[in-house]
Amino acid sequence: MIKTNMMDDRFFADVVVGDEVSILRSIHRAIPKWESVAVAEAEADRRPPASGPGLESEWNGQYLQDLLYTIDATKNALFAGLAVSTAATVERTMVMLCLDVGEHVGERFGWAQARQTLERRTASDLSTIAGFPSTNRARLLGNCFKHNGGRRNQEYVDALGDGAVGEEIRYEDQDWSGIIDGVDSFLRGLVSRVWP
Repeated sequence: MIKTNMMDDRFFADVVVGDEVSILRSIHRAIPKWESVAVAEAEADRRPPASGPGLESEWNGQYLQDLLYTIDATKNALFAGLAVSTAATVERTMVMLCLDVGEHVGERFGWAQARQTLERRTASDLSTIAGFPSTNRARLLGNCFKHNGGRRNQEYVDALGDGAVGEEIRYEDQDWSGIIDGVDSFLRGLVSRVWP
């Protein structure tokens, strides 16, 4: 973690936040490209289908179903990883802000501690910053993947009112462009509160 005590709002918003968000946008753009490559590679490796009925033809149909399922499950896991990366980006940036303004951060200093520290420092509720809902959604999605195997937990359902506890999350169905745009707005808004 970089600690400079020389950062200012322009540097933090333009360089730190800009670079962090551009990484997320790059990953988001790469996932559909990965899917295209995976389908092309699978097609290149696939044997020509057998003609007529029989065990080989039946196996070929099952193979195709398994292939498409595996690609879809992997793509969903890549989007779940994007959720974890997005949440980690926000948390890391919040901790860097705390450090740069001279706040003490402990070894297990994360989202909750950084939020409390920054709310105290700015005398404001961070949930009122534009983009907070997207930022919180990314955090909840990441936590569900890390701690619940990609299934909704009570905190997720209570906060977002989306689905039932224990229900699987389709990470690829999330509005990732909107989430990343929201994270960008939130982090820039947070910087402007820390350095008004």
